[in-house]
Amino acid sequence: MDVDLGWSASSDPDGDAVTYDVYFEAGDSTPDVLRCNDVANTSCDPGALNPGTHYYWQVITRDEHGAKRTGPVWEFSTGSTVFFDDFSDSDSGWPTGASENCEFGYYDGHYRVRVTDYGQRCIISNPNVPPQVNGTFSVRVRRVSEENRPMLYGLIFGAGPDPIKNRWALEIYPNDDPNCSNTPFYWLYAFVNGERRYFRDRCTNVINKGEGDWNELKVTRNGENIDISINGQHKGNYSDADYLLSEGYSLLGVVSASSDTIEVEFDDFKVLSSTDIVSF
Repeated sequence: MDVDLGWSASSDPDGDAVTYDVYFEAGDSTPDVLRCNDVANTSCDPGALNPGTHYYWQVITRDEHGAKRTGPVWEFSTGSTVFFDDFSDSDSGWPTGASENCEFGYYDGHYRVRVTDYGQRCIISNPNVPPQVNGTFSVRVRRVSEENRPMLYGLIFGAGPDPIKNRWALEIYPNDDPNCSNTPFYWLYAFVNGERRYFRDRCTNVINKGEGDWNELKVTRNGENIDISINGQHKGNYSDADYLLSEGYSLLGVVSASSDTIEVEFDDFKVLSSTDIVSF
């Protein structure tokens, strides 16, 4: 299990440059194990984590003259793994074959989806994925068709038995969008009884656009709170997401916005029971 710790940048009263030391430890509310030393950015990779473990961490800020400021101790727990699939086993339960304008299959250790018609939405389910209402949901996705073919792809969570009518989704658009000053965007939405009842979108340059470039999507849901990270960067917290609070099916989704066939691949689909948010 891997996470990145993140925090807000500190400003020095004298305008000096600052760096950070990060202390991180399991089961100790006074962490003293140095995991990241003298880093200039505001993130730290603490290494592989164990499931079902409570962790504590603290950031010490130092300026170039040695003056330091000690931050608070933060904490989080890693949930147990509800479901994980790296798609290396072609019998893990995802559909293969074709349905309308969607084609599916395992391919070289990944799961590939091909969409052959403009505007077609492909929603892919696996009966082996247990329902999980609150938790952390993540997947890696990449385009394998040409970069100039627009598309949306993402992660469906909090869905009902009929995800066409009832679902939450985080989808990204890994293409230049003129309404975003030629950067990509993501959107978060809820469909309830076949109608869109919730919608938030945001332009962002953290989405990789190239053919073969992976994007990692992560959603943490806890009741009405939904937190989003893309490629390890925290992108938004939404505390008014009060739809489908008892639904918990998780699926994959692809939408074509191209007149040509598009293809994407999924990897490392994961559902955890944890609802802790690691970025601060």
